[in-house]
Amino acid sequence: MANFDFLKNDYPNLFLLCSDADKYRDSDKSISMLKARQAIEYIVKYLGTETGDLYANINNLEDKNIAGSQLIELFHFIRKKANRSVHNVNNADAKGVLDALDEICVWLAVGHDKKSISITKFTDKEKYFLNKYRKIEVEDFEKKTSCTELNFNRILPYAERGNSKEQYRLAECYENGIGTEKDEEKAFEWYRKSAEQGNAKAQFKLAVCYDEGHGTSEDAGKAFEWYKKSAEQGNAEAQFKLAACYGEGHGTELDKEKAFDWYSLLAEQGNADAQYHLAECYRWRGWESEEAEEDEYKAFEWYEISAEQGNADALYQLAKCYENGYATCKDEKMALELYKKAAEQGNADAQYELAVHYEIEATYRYNHGTKMNQEKAFEWCKKAAEQGNAKAQYELAQYYRRGFGTEVDILKALEWQKKSEDTAKMRIEALSVKKK
Repeated sequence: MANFDFLKNDYPNLFLLCSDADKYRDSDKSISMLKARQAIEYIVKYLGTETGDLYANINNLEDKNIAGSQLIELFHFIRKKANRSVHNVNNADAKGVLDALDEICVWLAVGHDKKSISITKFTDKEKYFLNKYRKIEVEDFEKKTSCTELNFNRILPYAERGNSKEQYRLAECYENGIGTEKDEEKAFEWYRKSAEQGNAKAQFKLAVCYDEGHGTSEDAGKAFEWYKKSAEQGNAEAQFKLAACYGEGHGTELDKEKAFDWYSLLAEQGNADAQYHLAECYRWRGWESEEAEEDEYKAFEWYEISAEQGNADALYQLAKCYENGYATCKDEKMALELYKKAAEQGNADAQYELAVHYEIEATYRYNHGTKMNQEKAFEWCKKAAEQGNAKAQYELAQYYRRGFGTEVDILKALEWQKKSEDTAKMRIEALSVKKK
């Protein structure tokens, strides 16, 4: 007879927690808990006398705890027995047990607040549920499996009954093609239904749909409205977008003070992107305010805080500060290190600055690395140009024309010259639209 004394350890007891389902008003939790309780009863009944002790232990535990690692062991024991029956005699009850295990996984994913359970030994199906609903970082589950279809089919009826969380999840399924064909219009409709019931995540997604024209026509005004509703409920992504809307006059009147307030809120919470934008606010405000010097130092401080978290834009601006002595002492060596870090993360402006640095090294500082520096200048200039940096596109045209760090190629020189002119023209048009 199997020994299940391990059920007396330190993880919340599955069965007893499931039996508390009635006290939960949240339908997601109560429904999944009830299903899990039924699943355990089904498993106990199927395993018969061999789990008599298990059933007794579950009902008589004094501390009502089991260990996460031993819960996995229990899953393996049940699965092994059920799989053997399925393969040998095509036992319908054994298939029922495997389905019941899925129900337990759903409960673990949806109904449980604890996040300490180890899932490294779970099957892909169990990992999928835990990863999907509890956001535990495990290996990539983008590869479609039968469980994604199972998930979609389980979500659909609850969404149709008006459950806002399931409506949000169903919208995600349609948006990403999980268990069904991708359908942006259906995703939009389900996000809208969930958002109208007050779901902050759905409100943010609905705003993105309006902002980018996914499943509906673009509408900056409606995007702003839904960003605002989601932001006011504490959704950090929406708060960042709302700050940007105020800062750029996107879908609403330009309001730099409100943008500043929202960026400040997020920056204090450790959001690196908001920290960078807050630094930008201080920088621009410093040029207009009577407290210019104080604002310059605050801008430098927030660039530094954001850069420490690896924000590429902040790294670039911090490099500019050190290069030009903005709110700090000039330090060309530090500036170069920061340009390199930002460039390696894909910042086009930093890539261009690196190209300029290596061009100067190759042109004016005659040493054994001249040819190598020409090649480095060409390499970084090309990376920046390919990202649409107009200055880099112009310089790349000159490199091809002169054969600097590459072979002479007049056709490519003309091609990049044209791209540079087109990019500059687009920037000018965009600025004129923004001014209006």
